[in-house]
Amino acid sequence: GSGMSGLASLLLSLGHRVSGSDKVSTKETDRLERAGLQFYCPHDPEVINDAELVIFSSAIREGNVVYDA
Repeated sequence: GSGMSGLASLLLSLGHRVSGSDKVSTKETDRLERAGLQFYCPHDPEVINDAELVIFSSAIREGNVVYDA
């Protein structure tokens, strides 16, 4: 969503390593990948194993494989 992409853009511009996942790739995820985002499609719980911080969109609920990990 627009909130998460804005947050990802900010964190990337500050030099943080940022990753994200979604059900589909979009023009926005493509833009963020060019800026350094590590994007995973579809959702993959393995990508959060070494994360220092995990932020979920309000659209993510119980039952999502990453949320439940």
